[in-house]
Amino acid sequence: MSVLLLGAVNDPVLQGVAEALRRRGVAPRIGPWSAELRPAELRRWQAEISAVVVRPTGAAAGLDAGAEHALQSWLDLTPALVLNRPAAAAICASKPAQLRWLRRWGWEVPPTLVTTSAAEALAFRERHGEVIVKAVGSSRSRVRRFDGENDPRLALLSWCPTQFQRRIVGVDHRVHVVGERVFGCRIESEAVDYRLPASGCAAPRLVAQPLPEEVAQRCRHTCRQMGLGLAGIDLRLTPEGRWVIFEVNAMPGFTVFETGTEGAGEAPISDAVAELLARGPVLK
Repeated sequence: MSVLLLGAVNDPVLQGVAEALRRRGVAPRIGPWSAELRPAELRRWQAEISAVVVRPTGAAAGLDAGAEHALQSWLDLTPALVLNRPAAAAICASKPAQLRWLRRWGWEVPPTLVTTSAAEALAFRERHGEVIVKAVGSSRSRVRRFDGENDPRLALLSWCPTQFQRRIVGVDHRVHVVGERVFGCRIESEAVDYRLPASGCAAPRLVAQPLPEEVAQRCRHTCRQMGLGLAGIDLRLTPEGRWVIFEVNAMPGFTVFETGTEGAGEAPISDAVAELLARGPVLK
């Protein structure tokens, strides 16, 4: 049996995991999404593959609808360990829907409004003070401040459902969960969105920092509830000591948190993913 890393061969996440697997004596197969993918190839995988890491979507690689459906179904149904199954990752496609589940699982989430109404957005800002705006779906977008009536995009709101949230004051923490292992990173940044700092903002400082055990356990429990063996979780610690959650990412790009984090050691997340893959189908 072998490990399949499904995605672009130049994906830095897959390259890091592949190197960690080789250090363990496992020779992975890096299989790019293929427009020629057919059910016969999937049946061969079924017999040979014990674990899979999934990176880009089939649509991005030009799969036709039939091949995309076959691949997604195989990833959901194969007895191999899959990080992560499409059915489990589907909740991450809608940030508002995910927030409702996270609240049910005991997390504090920011006051949130999804609307196409300028009047509702302005009333939300009046009620909550400083507000940020972000995309509703899973596509990457810049988080920015909402400037109310002076916001140049306000007139476009009626064309696109948009998510508004009260800005939570505090320090960002990025958490990666790999099976039962939890890796915490404190992010020191003055930017509204540390991933895409505006011009003039310094690059964020990333510092390895373990979470309090109660918070780490809640992260593990959330991933188990979602059926995710690998996840990136965005938290913020307020000055009052409250942990607020923003979202869970089922396909985290964690390379920067290995190479740029002070005190992280050498590729700890990639090593943890490799260890999980080498064990095979333990998680369901």
